[in-house]
Order: sequence, then structure tokens, then C-alpha cells
Amino acid sequence: MRKIILLFAILTLSGLAKDLDLKSINVFQAQGIHSSLKYVIPETLGGDVDFQDTYVVGLTYTQFTHEHLLNQGDSSLQFGFEVGLVQHYGLQEILETDIFYFIKFARILPPSSFFNMDFTWGEGISYTFGEPTFDDDPFDAPGEKYTFLNYFLLDLDFYLKKQSDVHLFLRVHHRCGIYGLIAPSNVGSSFLGYGLRYLF
Repeated sequence: MRKIILLFAILTLSGLAKDLDLKSINVFQAQGIHSSLKYVIPETLGGDVDFQDTYVVGLTYTQFTHEHLLNQGDSSLQFGFEVGLVQHYGLQEILETDIFYFIKFARILPPSSFFNMDFTWGEGISYTFGEPTFDDDPFDAPGEKYTFLNYFLLDLDFYLKKQSDVHLFLRVHHRCGIYGLIAPSNVGSSFLGYGLRYLF
């Protein structure tokens, strides 16, 4: 993890990354899942996701800042930040706001394919306006909740090359205490969903 963060910092701060004037508006919906973050992807791929009766709908704004072109094909690493509002409904009725910095591995597939994919990893902060009752409790303090937590995101975008300004994406939306760094271990929640992105 430290090596990845260091790589992102070097590429962003050095002359290897050029300015990127690109923005996007994003909407998404997701459903709460009962799973630790490290098991989300294996359980999703295995069709063994334990969905809960709680949901979010979100509206976010993305500002790209830099891009580093890679040597092979037309792939690149893109950097930027995203900010948004998320409304919870179901087991909890609260508003959440998130802001995070991201790195996007853009245009993953070969140039010969008719569609393409992007993979995004984001890290930032999350705040809920109300008690996040769906969040897991600390092991040693049942019932204790935290409005301010770390925010972690994974996105996988799909889009046609002829219509590259409109993306469909899958999203892992995750709040946590970073293993005790800003909140006790085991605190947090995960949501799995999909969305639509418009770039301009």
C-alpha cells in the first residue's frame, strides 16, 4: 500500500503527469452488504453477497487534475478528486457527504476492442449527518457509532469507445476506521451498487 501511495505522489508531483481538464457528474445507487471489505470482491465474484435491506442513492462531482500516459496502447493513470452527497434509506435515514482523492487506471482494454474499461481507487473522508446505525460497532463498545470515518471507493467503468463520455460503473462504497487509526477496528459499513457517469 505504501509503495502504491508513493507512486501516485511521485507521478502527480513530477513532470511526468500533465494537466487534465476533465469533469464528470455521477449518480449511483447501492445496497448495504454484510461483509468485511477484504471479502467484498471474492463474495461478489462467487455470487455469495449477503445483501441487507438498506440502500443509498448518491450524486457526486468529479474533477480530474492530472494524467500520466502509459507506454503501452492508450492507457493512462488519471488523478483527481470527487465530492458528493449520499442519501441513506431503509434501515437508516441519514445524509452522508464524502470527499476523496482518486487514481484511475483508464482505458484498460486493447485499442482494438469496441468498448473499454477504467478501474478507480479512491481514499478520503466521510461524514454522516445523524447516527449511522447500519455501521458495525466496535468489538469492545457495542452500540457506539461514529459519524466521521475514512472513505474508501472502488469503481469499475464500462463504456463504448464511440460514446466515451457516458459510462456505466460498478461501485464499492465503504466507510471504516482504518484499522483503529481514526476509529476502533471493526467500525464501518459497505455498499455495493451501480451508477451512471457523464464526462465533459
